[in-house]
Amino acid sequence: MMTTTLPYYYRVTVLLLACMILSACALMPKPDTCECSRCKLDYSDATDQQPVEICACRPWNRSGLRVEQGQEYLFTIVEQSEQWIDGDAVATPETGWEDGLYNFVGRMASFLKRSDKTNWYALVGTIDQSDQHSFAVLPRSVVIPKSGELYFYANDMEGRYFNNRGIIHLKVIRVR
Repeated sequence: MMTTTLPYYYRVTVLLLACMILSACALMPKPDTCECSRCKLDYSDATDQQPVEICACRPWNRSGLRVEQGQEYLFTIVEQSEQWIDGDAVATPETGWEDGLYNFVGRMASFLKRSDKTNWYALVGTIDQSDQHSFAVLPRSVVIPKSGELYFYANDMEGRYFNNRGIIHLKVIRVR
């Protein structure tokens, strides 16, 4: 009787698929709740001189700042008052998840994240709550794709903001 073993990459693929199937409940959307009562909600008096407060647990962080198509902006973090964390995964607003295993799994499931413009859990900007007009915020300047109000969010899966933590203050500077 002849036995053959599957190549290593087949075994790893099967193992990863099994893990994903068994942990499907972990990927199920849940109501987005934000227990971040310290986060500012009213930006009706916003100016480009004030930093924008961004809470990672909010699917939409309103800035109150209106921008015009073709203008260029630079975004800088002036304060990170709470560490940027997605469930158990430590991250940064600039690059997203820091752990290599999370990044590996994240590449395999990249079709689930809201924006394809940047890594999982990195900071994303958008115009008028439209994922269609999203852009990676850090660490470079951005030419605005459409006129409207700036919004921000951590690049997570829809329905998975309930386990996010972190607060940053972002300075929005018009370059030209």
